[in-house]
Amino acid sequence: MGLKSTAFLLIFLQCAWMSPCVAAKEIPLPAATPADQREINEILNSTVTSTANQTPPPSLGNLAVPELPPQITDHSKNKTINLGPLHMGPLIQIASLRPIKLDAQYTQPITLSQALSYALRNSLPIAINKNVYASQYYQFWGSVGGFLPSIGTRWSYTHSHVFPDTEINSRIFQENMSFPVFQGGAVMYGMLNQLYRTRASRQQYFTSINDVLLNTYKAYYNLLLQRALLQIRIKSVEVSEAQLKLNTQLYVAGTGTRFAVMQSRTQLALDRQALLQQQVGVRLASIELGFTINAPLAMNLVPVEDHVTEDSLVDQAMNIEDLLNITLTHRPELFQFDYLRMAAARNVQVAASSLYPQAQWNITAQHSSTTVHGGNGGGGGTSLGALASAAAGAGGFSGFGIGSGPAVGVTTAGVPVINGTPLQIPQIAPGTGGISVTPGSTNVTFGTATAATTTGGGGSTVVTGGAGNLGASSFSPGSTSVTGVSAIGAFGGRFNAVTSSFNINQSLSNLGVSQVASILQARTGERQTVLQANQVLQVVNQQVRPSYLNMLVAREQIDVTAAGVASSAEELRLANLRVQMGVGTNLELIQAQRDYITALINQAQAIIASNQAQAQLLHDTGVISFDTLTNGYKYR
Repeated sequence: MGLKSTAFLLIFLQCAWMSPCVAAKEIPLPAATPADQREINEILNSTVTSTANQTPPPSLGNLAVPELPPQITDHSKNKTINLGPLHMGPLIQIASLRPIKLDAQYTQPITLSQALSYALRNSLPIAINKNVYASQYYQFWGSVGGFLPSIGTRWSYTHSHVFPDTEINSRIFQENMSFPVFQGGAVMYGMLNQLYRTRASRQQYFTSINDVLLNTYKAYYNLLLQRALLQIRIKSVEVSEAQLKLNTQLYVAGTGTRFAVMQSRTQLALDRQALLQQQVGVRLASIELGFTINAPLAMNLVPVEDHVTEDSLVDQAMNIEDLLNITLTHRPELFQFDYLRMAAARNVQVAASSLYPQAQWNITAQHSSTTVHGGNGGGGGTSLGALASAAAGAGGFSGFGIGSGPAVGVTTAGVPVINGTPLQIPQIAPGTGGISVTPGSTNVTFGTATAATTTGGGGSTVVTGGAGNLGASSFSPGSTSVTGVSAIGAFGGRFNAVTSSFNINQSLSNLGVSQVASILQARTGERQTVLQANQVLQVVNQQVRPSYLNMLVAREQIDVTAAGVASSAEELRLANLRVQMGVGTNLELIQAQRDYITALINQAQAIIASNQAQAQLLHDTGVISFDTLTNGYKYR
């Protein structure tokens, strides 16, 4: 670069980056506009530096020691970057889409508190686990019902036709109550098993709340980081445009070079590409936050904060032992698997209950209504009324043969009949007694009262109704025994009965092999849950320790990146001076600008990483909540 071009570059950089100055007189060039210089100064003023801990330079006798640069150790200043409002002008259009919004239909400002509250109300994982807990809760009360008696109601209607011509209609209404006196412990231990499962489900619900709070916090601060990076990229594009404008003017004036213009164009193209990617990154971060809190994805969420700062979420006085003690008393996963272990232990007792006898007390109340209708017999006799012979319905019985007409019966007038021939005996009026006939050794009694009794030679007794048709075709007196006649118990009328029973039973299916196998299986499941609980304890311990270390490192990283910002700012200042003095190049100035932008990005990332590390530690210790994420957690 020639002497004149160096002088012109020196003049411009002094006006744009440092302080106002008088333009050179050799070649009049347009000065930077106030807006350009304001933007250039703004990106320089965004440097987080500290003037604390500055001490006067020490002296060794009369020898003065040069003043050293200040130490960047003031964490209260290093933890904040204030980039000011977002400038919309340099945002690059993507096709016909609007800046920043891209695919979004509208923009919605949001704060951290609003994001956390919205997530607690609308998050799908929280809603799902809440319903799982409710389901387990209702199952528990269902298992408690196993201690209560069972009630059953039955109504039946039965129609029977007893041949040849008897019709029976029966209507029965029955109520039953069964009391489970002893079920081998299945009801008690089953209830306890479900109780512990319900409590484990409740802890799982708390775990989902903690996870959603952590994810929401990280998503929100990731969106805030992407927006801060967007502001940095915008300022980088503005400075690159100013440098290109300067080099173009110098080249037109004959004091610049094509190479400087090409360098500025390349730098501007890279910055524009980075800005374009950052616009998409902001939109993706907004979509991630909307998905986490279950908000409409067409809404572009924009954080209201215009600065990036570190939050104080964790009490710095706590050590690792304090954190582990807090974890053991607050982490819901530990309680969840402990309840599952106790539920598995009760499941062993439920499986063993099948080996014990079971006792039950039953009470049954029954109301029945039965009507019997019978027609004329085969010989023209009258119906039996409330009685039908089961043997006659079956086709015959010993001592009587089925025929077309009655062998033994009573006529309408009350005259006894044997083998179809009326006996030559006086007529008996119904209801006045009976007569006795002794053919051989068999005593046969006929009557027309409510019953008639026939005693065969063998001593068998047949109970019949009053006057009516016996339906037999032959009768053999003497030693013949009448044995085939019996009543079916179908008597007309209404009856009420109450039955109480106490039952004890015990059964071993497949000689008890199935029950023993179920017990062994339940014991194996219990052992599995014990091992899982121990594994979860190890996992939780493994999560807390790295989270604690990451929090410490992230906090220290803020001061390191702040020192990097101060160093890169000094590098940029020296690059300007070198160009002004003619010993530097435009490439060195561009590289210094890149280093400065990178340092700002690193500091913003370090601040956000510190916040997210603190939130992760709160989650791993189990004390994360809306209050601790917004106000911090105090140990004592």
